[in-house]
Amino acid sequence: MPKHSQWLRPLVLASSLLLLCGCVSTSPVSGDDELFVALGGEPDLRLLVDEFIAVSAPDPRVAPTFANTEMKRFREKFYEHLCELSGGPCVYSGDPMAEVHRGLKINEGQFNAVVENLQIAMSRRGYPQPVQNRLLARLAPFQRDIVVQPGNSD
Repeated sequence: MPKHSQWLRPLVLASSLLLLCGCVSTSPVSGDDELFVALGGEPDLRLLVDEFIAVSAPDPRVAPTFANTEMKRFREKFYEHLCELSGGPCVYSGDPMAEVHRGLKINEGQFNAVVENLQIAMSRRGYPQPVQNRLLARLAPFQRDIVVQPGNSD
């Protein structure tokens, strides 16, 4: 891999995510289930969550964040979150994102690694790029609740 590729990909990923943050309404759910259907409904969305965990677990950029996580609960809450955001019939029953991530000190690099891992999982599951982009656009507003801002000790 060329040397410039090592820093270019994360830069493009971060820029894309910031662009998505600016283009998304404050209400992440559109009220219809079109995206949920495009993601394959419950069975395929659950498989996506499993694939995301399989990609993230060995990733040294994010694995330490999950070290004290009860994975069965994470799996279910992440599924509920994606299901609700995509317009599915679920209701996210977990704690607010800011509360869940408080104290984990997640930085931009770790957040971008999670986004990258979700993209890898979606690609492995065969989702077309437009479907991936729509899901990422709905997740992007949560960045501000997850990433610790400079000067903040959370």
